[in-house]
Amino acid sequence: MEAFTSNHSKNTSTNSSEQPEQQHDGKEHPPIDILRNETELLIIVEIPGLTKEEVEVFIEGHQLMIRGNPSALYHQYAYIKQERSLAPFRRIIGLPNRVDPSKVSSFMDQGLLIIKFSLKPSQSRKIIID
Repeated sequence: MEAFTSNHSKNTSTNSSEQPEQQHDGKEHPPIDILRNETELLIIVEIPGLTKEEVEVFIEGHQLMIRGNPSALYHQYAYIKQERSLAPFRRIIGLPNRVDPSKVSSFMDQGLLIIKFSLKPSQSRKIIID
């Protein structure tokens, strides 16, 4: 079974053909969930308070990059208390080989960015032992 890799998830399986998630800026990243079934892979990113204009999503090869830059509104005030991270972020996630990069969609709903990939049919097959 194919697996994506991430240093922030509970998933401990790896596939040497996949690129691991990389940390580039050392800042806190928004939490993600990655789910799949036989035909689709979903990546759900928690980004409350950001608009779709403040978020960019790129795919290159088998890597997904999500970049966010919160509104300048927050930079116009001095904080009295800050519990939420509102710093710009960049997150790169390695994707399984079965992801079809030409069949991807995304939308935002109630503070969540949801990215849906179609999966190519599995190439595995059972081998009969003689």
